[in-house]
Amino acid sequence: MSNNQKLRLQQLLFENKRAIVQEKLIQILKDYEPSGFINQNDRFELFNDVFKRIDKTENLSIFPVNENTIINTILKSRLLFKSTQLDNKALLFFKQNTEVDAIWIPEDTFFKNLEEILPFTGYRTGEMDLVFVDPQLRRGIVVEGNEYGDKLFIWNEN
Repeated sequence: MSNNQKLRLQQLLFENKRAIVQEKLIQILKDYEPSGFINQNDRFELFNDVFKRIDKTENLSIFPVNENTIINTILKSRLLFKSTQLDNKALLFFKQNTEVDAIWIPEDTFFKNLEEILPFTGYRTGEMDLVFVDPQLRRGIVVEGNEYGDKLFIWNEN
């Protein structure tokens, strides 16, 4: 098999995995209409940038929390997170097998379906942090898990 064929096969496999994720979201989320994924080449860099953003910013809301507190606080922060843009979508990061990826989710869908989103992202099983951000990192909700307890970060610079 040539290198071009291998690359093409890898790309088709990647696209198939994304199609499966999208179908799963359609089944578990209320009022979800597919909006696409982040560019394949940008996903790791943006994911790393989220945590750099958290580390260098002092004016974030940070709470040591359990899952019930996380859900209640995120739902209460809905107005704080709200975009002033007409396009009110943000990126939801998730883990599928060993891959980190991100899909566009309307803000309202995120807040309405938070209970269903927690297991989907891998947060509930401890495989991944919950990360919901706009691509410029002006707004974000991140729940970072570690062995001492989870921390919730919420910010909006709009």
